[in-house]
Amino acid sequence: MRILIIILLLFTVFSLKSEPLDSSYTQKTKSQYEILKEFYWKKFQISIDDSENDIEFYAFIKRWYHTRYMLGGKSKKGIDCSGFTGLLCDSLYGFDLPRTAYAQYDPRFHVNKSDLKEGDLVFFKIGWHRYISHVGLYLGNHKFVHAAIWGGVIISDLREPYYARWYYAASRNISFLRNLKSKTKIIKKVAIQIFESAIK
Repeated sequence: MRILIIILLLFTVFSLKSEPLDSSYTQKTKSQYEILKEFYWKKFQISIDDSENDIEFYAFIKRWYHTRYMLGGKSKKGIDCSGFTGLLCDSLYGFDLPRTAYAQYDPRFHVNKSDLKEGDLVFFKIGWHRYISHVGLYLGNHKFVHAAIWGGVIISDLREPYYARWYYAASRNISFLRNLKSKTKIIKKVAIQIFESAIK
Protein backbone atom coordinates (compact mmCIF):
# COMPACT_ATOMS: atom_id res chain seq x y z
CA MET A 1 0.00 0.00 0.00
CA ARG A 2 2.85 2.38 0.92
CA ILE A 3 4.58 1.64 -2.38
CA LEU A 4 1.40 2.45 -4.32
CA ILE A 5 1.02 5.79 -2.50
CA ILE A 6 4.67 6.71 -3.20
CA ILE A 7 4.27 5.87 -6.90
CA LEU A 8 1.15 8.04 -7.15
CA LEU A 9 2.91 10.97 -5.41
CA LEU A 10 5.92 10.71 -7.73
CA PHE A 11 3.65 10.58 -10.78
CA THR A 12 1.82 13.72 -9.62
CA VAL A 13 5.07 15.64 -8.99
CA PHE A 14 6.56 14.79 -12.39
CA SER A 15 3.29 15.62 -14.14
CA LEU A 16 3.29 19.11 -12.62
CA LYS A 17 6.91 19.72 -13.54
CA SER A 18 6.39 18.69 -17.12
CA GLU A 19 3.31 20.86 -17.61
CA PRO A 20 4.24 23.78 -19.89
CA LEU A 21 3.49 27.37 -18.92
CA ASP A 22 0.73 28.80 -21.06
CA SER A 23 1.07 32.16 -22.78
CA SER A 24 -1.41 33.86 -20.47
CA TYR A 25 0.75 33.03 -17.47
CA THR A 26 3.98 34.24 -19.05
CA GLN A 27 2.17 37.40 -20.19
CA LYS A 28 1.14 38.15 -16.61
CA THR A 29 4.74 37.92 -15.43
CA LYS A 30 5.70 40.83 -17.70
CA SER A 31 5.44 44.31 -16.28
CA GLN A 32 3.22 46.89 -17.92
CA TYR A 33 6.36 48.75 -18.96
CA GLU A 34 7.82 45.68 -20.70
CA ILE A 35 4.58 45.02 -22.58
CA LEU A 36 4.29 48.64 -23.72
CA LYS A 37 7.96 48.86 -24.63
CA GLU A 38 7.72 45.73 -26.76
CA PHE A 39 4.52 46.88 -28.49
CA TYR A 40 5.75 50.34 -29.45
CA TRP A 41 9.26 49.29 -30.43
CA LYS A 42 8.28 46.31 -32.60
CA LYS A 43 5.47 48.10 -34.43
CA PHE A 44 6.70 51.69 -34.61
CA GLN A 45 10.34 51.82 -33.43
CA ILE A 46 9.29 54.19 -30.69
CA SER A 47 11.34 54.00 -27.51
CA ILE A 48 9.68 54.72 -24.16
CA ASP A 49 11.23 55.06 -20.72
CA ASP A 50 10.08 53.49 -17.47
CA SER A 51 8.88 56.69 -15.79
CA GLU A 52 5.33 56.77 -14.46
CA ASN A 53 4.61 59.68 -16.78
CA ASP A 54 5.64 57.80 -19.92
CA ILE A 55 3.91 54.56 -18.93
CA GLU A 56 0.58 56.33 -18.30
CA PHE A 57 0.94 58.32 -21.52
CA TYR A 58 1.60 55.30 -23.76
CA ALA A 59 -0.81 53.02 -21.89
CA PHE A 60 -3.61 55.52 -22.57
CA ILE A 61 -2.78 55.57 -26.29
CA LYS A 62 -2.68 51.77 -26.47
CA ARG A 63 -6.10 51.49 -24.79
CA TRP A 64 -7.59 53.71 -27.48
CA TYR A 65 -5.62 52.25 -30.36
CA HIS A 66 -7.94 51.32 -33.29
CA THR A 67 -10.99 52.95 -31.71
CA ARG A 68 -13.10 53.85 -34.72
CA TYR A 69 -13.46 57.39 -36.01
CA MET A 70 -16.67 59.33 -35.41
CA LEU A 71 -17.04 63.03 -36.13
CA GLY A 72 -17.85 64.78 -32.87
CA GLY A 73 -17.28 61.59 -30.90
CA LYS A 74 -15.39 61.34 -27.64
CA SER A 75 -15.99 57.78 -26.44
CA LYS A 76 -15.07 54.18 -27.22
CA LYS A 77 -17.99 54.09 -29.65
CA GLY A 78 -16.15 56.59 -31.81
CA ILE A 79 -13.83 59.59 -31.53
CA ASP A 80 -12.48 62.33 -33.75
CA CYS A 81 -9.02 63.91 -33.87
CA SER A 82 -9.53 66.86 -31.51
CA GLY A 83 -11.69 64.71 -29.25
CA PHE A 84 -8.80 62.28 -28.84
CA THR A 85 -6.12 64.88 -28.08
CA GLY A 86 -8.50 66.66 -25.72
CA LEU A 87 -9.48 63.46 -23.93
CA LEU A 88 -5.85 62.42 -23.47
CA CYS A 89 -4.93 65.79 -22.01
CA ASP A 90 -7.95 65.85 -19.72
CA SER A 91 -7.58 62.22 -18.57
CA LEU A 92 -3.85 62.39 -17.81
CA TYR A 93 -3.34 66.00 -16.76
CA GLY A 94 -6.77 67.33 -15.82
CA PHE A 95 -6.50 70.11 -18.39
CA ASP A 96 -9.15 70.82 -21.03
CA LEU A 97 -8.09 71.66 -24.57
CA PRO A 98 -10.50 73.50 -26.89
CA ARG A 99 -12.83 71.12 -28.73
CA THR A 100 -11.72 71.74 -32.33
CA ALA A 101 -8.38 71.17 -34.04
CA TYR A 102 -8.38 74.79 -35.21
CA ALA A 103 -8.85 76.11 -31.67
CA GLN A 104 -6.22 73.78 -30.18
CA TYR A 105 -3.46 75.46 -32.17
CA ASP A 106 -1.87 78.36 -30.28
CA PRO A 107 0.76 80.27 -32.30
CA ARG A 108 2.32 81.56 -29.08
CA PHE A 109 3.62 78.03 -28.48
CA HIS A 110 4.66 77.38 -32.08
CA VAL A 111 7.53 74.93 -32.58
CA ASN A 112 9.44 74.15 -35.76
CA LYS A 113 8.94 70.76 -37.36
CA SER A 114 12.66 70.01 -36.98
CA ASP A 115 12.39 70.57 -33.21
CA LEU A 116 9.39 68.34 -32.47
CA LYS A 117 9.37 66.55 -29.13
CA GLU A 118 7.14 63.92 -27.57
CA GLY A 119 3.84 65.48 -26.56
CA ASP A 120 3.78 68.27 -29.13
CA LEU A 121 0.55 68.81 -31.02
CA VAL A 122 0.87 68.57 -34.82
CA PHE A 123 -1.64 70.24 -37.11
CA PHE A 124 -2.71 69.79 -40.72
CA LYS A 125 -4.68 71.72 -43.33
CA ILE A 126 -6.04 68.90 -45.46
CA GLY A 127 -7.43 69.29 -48.96
CA TRP A 128 -9.67 72.27 -49.60
CA HIS A 129 -9.73 73.41 -45.97
CA ARG A 130 -8.52 76.98 -45.48
CA TYR A 131 -8.14 76.40 -41.76
CA ILE A 132 -6.58 73.71 -39.60
CA SER A 133 -8.70 70.60 -40.02
CA HIS A 134 -6.73 67.83 -38.29
CA VAL A 135 -4.60 67.38 -35.18
CA GLY A 136 -2.43 64.64 -33.73
CA LEU A 137 0.08 64.14 -30.94
CA TYR A 138 3.77 63.68 -31.71
CA LEU A 139 5.47 60.62 -30.19
CA GLY A 140 8.99 60.63 -31.58
CA ASN A 141 10.89 59.11 -34.49
CA HIS A 142 8.61 61.02 -36.92
CA LYS A 143 5.55 59.17 -35.55
CA PHE A 144 2.34 60.73 -34.28
CA VAL A 145 -0.92 59.35 -32.92
CA HIS A 146 -4.24 60.64 -34.18
CA ALA A 147 -7.85 59.69 -34.87
CA ALA A 148 -8.08 59.35 -38.65
CA ILE A 149 -11.20 58.98 -40.78
CA TRP A 150 -9.72 55.78 -42.18
CA GLY A 151 -8.45 53.56 -39.37
CA GLY A 152 -9.61 55.39 -36.27
CA VAL A 153 -6.95 55.95 -33.62
CA ILE A 154 -3.70 55.01 -35.33
CA ILE A 155 -0.02 55.88 -35.33
CA SER A 156 1.29 57.38 -38.58
CA ASP A 157 4.55 58.80 -39.91
CA LEU A 158 4.95 62.49 -40.73
CA ARG A 159 7.19 61.50 -43.66
CA GLU A 160 4.34 59.73 -45.43
CA PRO A 161 3.55 61.73 -48.59
CA TYR A 162 -0.02 62.44 -47.51
CA TYR A 163 0.88 63.90 -44.12
CA ALA A 164 4.03 65.60 -45.40
CA ARG A 165 1.92 67.41 -47.99
CA TRP A 166 -0.77 68.70 -45.64
CA TYR A 167 1.37 69.34 -42.54
CA TYR A 168 0.84 72.90 -41.31
CA ALA A 169 2.35 73.56 -37.88
CA ALA A 170 3.06 72.29 -34.37
CA SER A 171 2.67 73.73 -30.89
CA ARG A 172 4.03 72.90 -27.49
CA ASN A 173 1.17 74.33 -25.45
CA ILE A 174 0.66 71.19 -23.32
CA SER A 175 4.31 70.27 -22.73
CA PHE A 176 4.32 71.96 -19.31
CA LEU A 177 1.65 69.53 -18.16
CA ARG A 178 3.03 66.63 -20.24
CA ASN A 179 6.39 66.78 -18.48
CA LEU A 180 5.06 66.83 -14.92
CA LYS A 181 6.53 63.91 -13.01
CA SER A 182 4.21 64.11 -10.02
CA LYS A 183 0.62 62.96 -10.40
CA THR A 184 -0.91 64.23 -7.16
CA LYS A 185 -4.15 66.14 -7.59
CA ILE A 186 -2.92 69.14 -5.60
CA ILE A 187 0.22 69.61 -7.70
CA LYS A 188 -1.74 69.14 -10.92
CA LYS A 189 -4.29 71.76 -9.82
CA VAL A 190 -1.59 74.29 -8.93
CA ALA A 191 0.29 73.56 -12.18
CA ILE A 192 -2.87 74.12 -14.23
CA GLN A 193 -3.54 77.42 -12.46
CA ILE A 194 0.03 78.60 -13.14
CA PHE A 195 -0.20 77.48 -16.77
CA GLU A 196 -3.55 79.19 -17.34
CA SER A 197 -2.43 82.46 -15.72
CA ALA A 198 0.76 82.45 -17.79
CA ILE A 199 -1.13 82.39 -21.11
CA LYS A 200 -3.75 85.02 -20.24
